[in-house]
Amino acid sequence: MKRFINRAYPVALLCATLLTIVEACAGQSLASTAARTPDRFFSDLRDLVEHGDLGDEEYVAQTFRLQLTAEPSETVFNPTTKSVEGVSSKFIATAKSVETQIFEGKPKANYGQFKPNRSTPEKSSFTEAINEAEICLKKEQFTPTWGEGEPQWNPSFQGQITYIFSRRNELEIYLLFSKTGCLHEITLFQNRRDELK
Repeated sequence: MKRFINRAYPVALLCATLLTIVEACAGQSLASTAARTPDRFFSDLRDLVEHGDLGDEEYVAQTFRLQLTAEPSETVFNPTTKSVEGVSSKFIATAKSVETQIFEGKPKANYGQFKPNRSTPEKSSFTEAINEAEICLKKEQFTPTWGEGEPQWNPSFQGQITYIFSRRNELEIYLLFSKTGCLHEITLFQNRRDELK
């Protein structure tokens, strides 16, 4: 007796599998590019503060929905003594969300680290311009949990608020609000004030 094999079935099954994968990937892409709600953004930022380490580039990238690619490290020398101060690392930021403002085709986000030779804490810094058209974070998003902070006057903007947290490291957060009342730019420093003492 001859057996007839339906050769179309494996092909159909393969196509269905591929379609499922494509749909899943498309869903992940949409999820990664869409803006969060202001509540979710603040929640993720608060988690970073509690994490307590701005030097953890993977956590920073996850918090701000970026891809951070390390550039070659550079040795930093003391300009007077010419001795080695430490190692500086800069990262190229790639936006994975519409939340990051884009200027001339590049995201307005910067991230860097400095590891000193002496026994002082490692330093890190991050700044990002927020795409206000996609997400609007008001001052009221932060003050119920973090308080009023330290307000600072800026003639070009509605205002700036500074928060300082002491966890594993000291973390400064600067929130710059535009005249629309939305968060325009966020800047974070880790252990920066240590070098000013």
